[in-house]
This record gives sequence, structure tokens and C-alpha cells, in this order.
Amino acid sequence: MANKKKTSKTLAPEKTLFEKISEQAAHLKDELIAGKDHLVEAAGEKIASVKSTIKEYQARKKAVVKKVAVKKKQVKKTVKKAVKKAAKKVAAIPVKKKIAAVVKKVVQKKAVVKKKKAARKK
Repeated sequence: MANKKKTSKTLAPEKTLFEKISEQAAHLKDELIAGKDHLVEAAGEKIASVKSTIKEYQARKKAVVKKVAVKKKQVKKTVKKAVKKAAKKVAAIPVKKKIAAVVKKVVQKKAVVKKKKAARKK
């Protein structure tokens, strides 16, 4: 019979405790880095959305302020026109009555404008 040669089976050396811990630490480090990157990206997106919302709000607010300013100018123009018309008609009508009527109209128009402003602020 042929002699069988004895060969020793080479087993993979077992990992030491230090090697196991270092592998787990490396794995946790990779997970933490991936999680951090995800959080940074999500936070950046949220900040960008807040900025765009604020810009839209400010743009709407500016548009409302411009509309109010235009209406104020129109009211002032109409008041001036009414005063000029009243001044022309003063020669025929007693002066005090006509001026009182014009002043009353101006006060009423200003009150209407103030009410509209108050309603918009709410």
C-alpha cells in the first residue's frame, strides 16, 4: 500500500479581540460619516427652503406697501383737485360753508383710508 502523507490542515488564524474591536470601530465610523453627510444635506435643503419662503413673504409685503403708497398719492391728488374746485366756486358761495364742506370730505376720505389700512394689517 502506498503510504499516505499526512498533511496538516491550515486553519485560518482566529481573530484576536483587538482585531474584532477595530473592525467594529471602523464599521461604526463609516456609518457615522454616512449619517453625518445625510444630516448636513437635509439641513442644507431645509435652510434653502426657509430662505426662499422668507424671500417670497418679503416680496408680497413690498407689493402691498407699494399699492398702499399709490393709493395715498391718489387720495392726495383728489383732495388737491377738490380744494382747487372749491376755491374757484368760492366767489359765488359763502366762503366758510364751502371750506367746511371740503374739509369734511377730506376728513372722510382719510378715515376710509385708515380703515382700509387697519383691515389689511389684520
